[in-house]
Amino acid sequence: MQVYAEFQRITNQNLPNTFYAELDRHTPRLMALFRQKASKTGKTADALADIFKVHDTQVIIQYISQELHDVHTRHTTVLHALPVYLREEVSGFFRTCVDDMDEPDLGDASVLLLTTVSDDATSPVHYHPVRVSVVLEGDVVVSLPRLADAFLSRETGNGESERGGTTHRRGSPGAGFEPGPPAVRTIASTHGAGALPTELNTAPCNSHY
Repeated sequence: MQVYAEFQRITNQNLPNTFYAELDRHTPRLMALFRQKASKTGKTADALADIFKVHDTQVIIQYISQELHDVHTRHTTVLHALPVYLREEVSGFFRTCVDDMDEPDLGDASVLLLTTVSDDATSPVHYHPVRVSVVLEGDVVVSLPRLADAFLSRETGNGESERGGTTHRRGSPGAGFEPGPPAVRTIASTHGAGALPTELNTAPCNSHY
């Protein structure tokens, strides 16, 4: 991908590797911080508690089936919980639809992530989606298997993916668009890696996933 190659040339770093390394680095503190908030009262706490209820159920299922704890589960939880914690409105950015049904009208948003699921579209977070699509100006530009992959593809501003996605329509590399709410750009922007708000950087690290 041209954007990945240009990032490598300028910074001498691999863009996907940098993105996931920073996401992994921040995840333990963020998980601990979000759990602490979820234990309190209020609208934000309730929304976080709903996310962690689904997360904990997924972890139990993995334990019963003797699966290793999937890092993608934590990634998905953090990416959903961060804008909630910062009280940002993301209902227009995160959208969900059921597979084999009519997709929602996508023409009113410049950029969004559309998660397609096989059932229960009302869940606040989905760990095994059919696909996650990056939508720009009403057009699906790429579909990927995981939410974090969609964040990375969306951040490059390109409809091409190197992580097993299906490209539907390709945009101009580096065209530059507003990639969603500021909270999700906090982690999604690898150029600002490590520059989390002070409150997030100082959260305790002994997180129970």
